[in-house]
Formats: sequence, structure tokens, C-alpha cells
Amino acid sequence: WPEHGEGSGAGSGAGSGAGSGMGGLASSVGARDAKRAPPRNASAPPGRLSTARFDGVPVAAAFAASGSRFATEYSQGALPCHIDHRTSSHRLTWSVNGEELVHRRDALLELCAEGLRETRHPYATVAPLAFADLA
Repeated sequence: WPEHGEGSGAGSGAGSGAGSGMGGLASSVGARDAKRAPPRNASAPPGRLSTARFDGVPVAAAFAASGSRFATEYSQGALPCHIDHRTSSHRLTWSVNGEELVHRRDALLELCAEGLRETRHPYATVAPLAFADLA
């Protein structure tokens, strides 16, 4: 505010006095902060996730080297149904009409019976549900 005729001496003197008076305090705070660990960089990439927890997870037959007949047939679309995910349970939705389902029932029932041995998803879910619907 020098253009209003106020002296710059009072403002600068107070500023310099405050700066020199705080110098001792600032240096002790700086020394204390120097002992702390350096701050993390927010843009640094996270560490590598462990894959050990995924090693024992079974892989669906479509991605594995071999699979059961049920898994092969289901992944190729020979079983005319799919999982209808609900909030608390799963159901099967059949993609063929009831008449065709009755006509193919015996072959599909045999296929689903083989699928009851499956332990991998989605086959372990589809096989018992399809077997129950066809039985």
C-alpha cells in the first residue's frame, strides 16, 4: 500500500522481525520433520499384487487344456440354457421351447448327470440346476 502514503518501514520491519523470530522455531520443526519418512508420491504405481492366492483356483474347461464332456458341450452351446442370475439365487433359463426340450430330454439328462461331477464354475452351478429341471 505504498501508494496511499503509508510507510513501508513498519510493514517490512514487522515482517523481518517475525521472520527472524520464527527462524529458531522453524529450524527445530524442520529438524524434527527430517527424521520422519519422506512423503509418498501420489502418482507412484502401487506395488505388484501377489498371485499366490490365484494359483489354486480351478480354471473353466473353455480355458483349460481338457475338460469333461459336459463342460465341452456346454461351452459349445449344445446345452440350450444359461444361468439367470438373481439377487439371492440362480435359475436356468432355457432357450428352446418346451416341446423341443421334451424331445431332447433323455440326451440332455444324461449329459447333465455327467456334469454333476464338475467342480468348476459355471459347470458346477449349471449341471445340478439343469438336472433338476429335466428330472
